[in-house]
Amino acid sequence: MVASPPPNSPKLDQQPERTIGRRYQPLGCLIVAVVLLGGIGGRLAYLQLIEGQRYRQLAAASRIRLMPTLPTRAALLDRSGRVLVDNRPSISAMAWPVAQSPQEWRALLPELARVLGRPESELLARLEQAGWRSPVLVRLARGLPPSQMTTVAELATQVRGLAIQPEAERDYPHGQLAQTILGKVGEVNAAEVDRLEPLQDYRSGDLIGRSGLEAALEAQLRGQSGGEQVELDRNGLPVRVLARKPTEPPTPVRLTLDLPLQQTLEGLINGVSGAAVALDPDNGAVLAMAGQWPNPGQGGNRALKAIRPGALFKWITAVAALESGQMALHQRWRIDRRSRPGGLPWAEFTKVTWPSIVTLNFQEALGKLDTQDSDAFFEQVALRLDSTNTIAWARRFGFGQRSGIELAEDEDPGPSLEALWKRESVQARWYLGEGVNLALGRGEMAASPLQIAVMAAVAVNGGYRVQPHLVKDRSAQVSREFLGLQPSTLELLRSALQPRTSSLPVPEASQPPDRPPQPNAVIGWLATHSLVRQSDQPIGAWAVAAGPANDPKIVVVTFVEQPSDRPLAPVDPAVTPSNGAASQEPSAPAAQAAEQIAGATVVNYVQSLDRWLP
Repeated sequence: MVASPPPNSPKLDQQPERTIGRRYQPLGCLIVAVVLLGGIGGRLAYLQLIEGQRYRQLAAASRIRLMPTLPTRAALLDRSGRVLVDNRPSISAMAWPVAQSPQEWRALLPELARVLGRPESELLARLEQAGWRSPVLVRLARGLPPSQMTTVAELATQVRGLAIQPEAERDYPHGQLAQTILGKVGEVNAAEVDRLEPLQDYRSGDLIGRSGLEAALEAQLRGQSGGEQVELDRNGLPVRVLARKPTEPPTPVRLTLDLPLQQTLEGLINGVSGAAVALDPDNGAVLAMAGQWPNPGQGGNRALKAIRPGALFKWITAVAALESGQMALHQRWRIDRRSRPGGLPWAEFTKVTWPSIVTLNFQEALGKLDTQDSDAFFEQVALRLDSTNTIAWARRFGFGQRSGIELAEDEDPGPSLEALWKRESVQARWYLGEGVNLALGRGEMAASPLQIAVMAAVAVNGGYRVQPHLVKDRSAQVSREFLGLQPSTLELLRSALQPRTSSLPVPEASQPPDRPPQPNAVIGWLATHSLVRQSDQPIGAWAVAAGPANDPKIVVVTFVEQPSDRPLAPVDPAVTPSNGAASQEPSAPAAQAAEQIAGATVVNYVQSLDRWLP
């Protein structure tokens, strides 16, 4: 039996207790604590003393927001200050996204969509685009009728963050009058906000010009935004307004349009497929412009769309021939009615009247644009004329390029004259027949009624090409280019407009006090017309009119299309000039309507002038 060791004897495997360094442990803990507290204190001092100002600004920014305020759009006035487009009070339904959680707003969307009559997806897109934590009002619907406004106001008492707010919306007091000129506005959608944001403070639902002058003059019509500096509570809702920056409403924009003349022109062209432009020949101010398409689905301003110019292009051909020095004004050309470039179909050959050979000069050929003799004369001119001269003069008159009018997005300037010039100058794919077609306004050549009006203005304003415009403030700034035509050439163009007269009753207030009463007064004006043919059948007609005859203050160009499936609507005889019929041919009703519309517009405008009485 082995005996156990005594109780106080040390165990063999037990290590002796270490005492070295134990007295330094409190000191180490103290150093670590001092370092940690020093770091925290230093960081706190840095934040308070050095970065304190910046963090105070950030804290203020989190509870103070700038809420934008949009100005009302500028009104559009006619040349005399009459209102064409204005603003009217409107009520909109607005929401503060921050007022509720996203889940709460989503639960309310079906009820909001039912009350506002808008799709849930549209309302959701507007809230998401603004951001769920945004304190800025988000427009859910505008233009609420009284009954709907009452329903939304009642719902706003139960839904936190929903409100109604007065705003302004566009008002067109004359309905659809000049719609293709004035244009329309529409709401900015969520997809457009990011694209527009760098330019101006657009929000989803704001109004923006979509067409016409509303779009072309967007920056000028919108004005400068203002705002309110608002203090928010801890839930992000406005508490009070700290400061206000008023909006800067834009100045009303005065246009060159003449309201009564625009109403007259649209009334004349109503029911007629065509277009018309009334221009001040001295400065290019557009006084009226209207047009109708044959199919309701077609859009855009038809007065700015290129159409085949037909025989009116002979004006350019005559200018090119005379100004180039290749031909003389009074030179007479021998025309054989039976012999034409390319030959005559047998049906036309048998209709040739006696005598078969005639002589013409430029004045006689331009005086009867629609005749076979005139066509034959200019065919001979085309055979002797370098076509590059014709193309160059067409460009100087404004063909094949934008006119400079504000509605550039709607304008179709026709084919590129540079392309035609290259084909002619390098003799690549340019044939003799193309030169003949160009001289007679056929083939690829096309021009808009506005371009034809600019050409006609040259004939009556002393040889200046004007730049058409719609904003009256530009009248003193737009260019007038002197084309350098010889006086004899200008006189030739002026003589192409035949004299017309109209007898109108003299109002009692306009009777001269020092002369016997005049029951009627005669207004003199100038006009011409030209048929547009396809396969030798008239498909439409141009007309040019200017007045008064002694000093024209207005040029009107009309194009009337002759549909094959229905007759043209008659022009109201009450506004038709007394001898304004253009052509008595039963096959050319478009020519009659075109000159009647142009003449009635000229007479109406001349009658409004103070000096129209003899």
